[in-house]
Amino acid sequence: MQEDEKMKPENIEAELKIEGVIKDSTEMEKKDRPKVLYGMTQKIKVISTIDGKPTEVSYYITINSLKDSKGVFRPYEIFINTSDNSSTPWMTLISKLLSAIFRGCYEQETDASFICRNMKGIINNPYYVKDLKKTVNSIPAHIGEIIENTIKVLNEKSQRKDQQ
Repeated sequence: MQEDEKMKPENIEAELKIEGVIKDSTEMEKKDRPKVLYGMTQKIKVISTIDGKPTEVSYYITINSLKDSKGVFRPYEIFINTSDNSSTPWMTLISKLLSAIFRGCYEQETDASFICRNMKGIINNPYYVKDLKKTVNSIPAHIGEIIENTIKVLNEKSQRKDQQ
């Protein structure tokens, strides 16, 4: 397999399965997905360079969460979609990996904020976020902020509702 082929998302995922880092869904204990999840979707528009010219690209980030036994909202799954077709395989891979981590953290009632910290630390070519009128270090860094803010908002709403 050539080096370019090895770096394709589907080949990376297959390699991780072979090495036992991640398991195929058929190997994992099947748990039913909850029927109701609390979710929020945020659309961001960034100015990106595609084929050498500035292009507006939209990203849709949906984060679904569940309350754990302590009443804390924890992310359960994430879906990242984009209008940039060349990024779709990467966004799908990132969504699947993050969702697997979120489910593991939910089941163990552990904090997934380390994901946000790591994502926010990714620095690449800065992107201009049109909706926010600001520049961010990278798309993954901004997605990390969105995950963090979504969980804060859900927990604040939950606390206010519990106090009423």
